[in-house]
Amino acid sequence: MKIQIAICDEIKKDREILYNELNVYFTMKHLGTQIKEYTSGEDLLEDYEKEKFNLIFLDIFLKDTTGMEVAHQLRKAGFHGNFVFLTVSPDYALESYEVRASGYLLKPLKEEKLISLLDDLYEEWSSERYYFYRKNSIWRWIKHRDIVFAESQNHTVRFHMEDGEILTEPGKLSDVEKILDNECFLRCHQSYLVNMQHIVGVSTDFQMDTGEHVLLRKRERKAIRERYCQWAVKNRL
Repeated sequence: MKIQIAICDEIKKDREILYNELNVYFTMKHLGTQIKEYTSGEDLLEDYEKEKFNLIFLDIFLKDTTGMEVAHQLRKAGFHGNFVFLTVSPDYALESYEVRASGYLLKPLKEEKLISLLDDLYEEWSSERYYFYRKNSIWRWIKHRDIVFAESQNHTVRFHMEDGEILTEPGKLSDVEKILDNECFLRCHQSYLVNMQHIVGVSTDFQMDTGEHVLLRKRERKAIRERYCQWAVKNRL
């Protein structure tokens, strides 16, 4: 795994301190990193389209906007990675929950606080499984558990996500199935790959917790239902 990190802070000294701390931490964890520095929210937003950040450190007080506003815009643009806010004031701590921030660090940065936060993120990344999704020049990690099902349509794979978003990329469902090497995923139809964690009912199709329905292959309907039941007994009871 290679961690893509952005640091957005107009104060050079603060960027340098954080950059060095991150390099030391991830070197000790034997994880590769690519760290990019930004002095303004506008530059970060412009660059986001061609980058694939997993972790973004944002200073709350930027010269052109606030880090909180940048975070809101990035979430709207589809960023599903981790935010950590940097600030000299705790005043925005509650608001940080609105953008699902992973942390809120006060300046001057305390090494033990940063390491504790990075340990939590490292544990999350190590236990989580991701699919590396790309459309045009936009890259993004999507969590396996957030995929409700994937469907094939006109040489395109459509990922139906838990939050209702539909992501599309060119390709074959059979190739996606190989990458999603996870016992939670079941190929139930020529055109559908379903995440059994999101199934709430079974009849002639699968009923998903999002209200959507996924078709079962007619000739193998009984066997498919039995495979799901075996998985459910093993994982849910």
